[in-house]
Amino acid sequence: TYKRKTFKGSRSLRRSKNECKLKFKAIINEGEYTALQLIDALKYEVKVKMERSLKENKNIMSYMQGSVTYLNQRTFEGFIELMNSDKDKPEQKTGPIDI
Repeated sequence: TYKRKTFKGSRSLRRSKNECKLKFKAIINEGEYTALQLIDALKYEVKVKMERSLKENKNIMSYMQGSVTYLNQRTFEGFIELMNSDKDKPEQKTGPIDI
């Protein structure tokens, strides 16, 4: 449920839990990404898809990848880049600005 809209799940995304744990640990051990970055990337993807679902009035959440596929295909990398680019943007202030 997001902003009073419920997105119905249509399939299981949490399959192969042990394989997923091993892949997650392997990615962390590579040293390029932290566990927090991977988790934040997934949260960011979910937020983006929920916003699109509201905007387009259809369930974009149904296009979520399963956990193992998400890690094996390194889908998180694109979302980490998007999060970083959003952080680089200066905050836009509203209202009058004192000079």
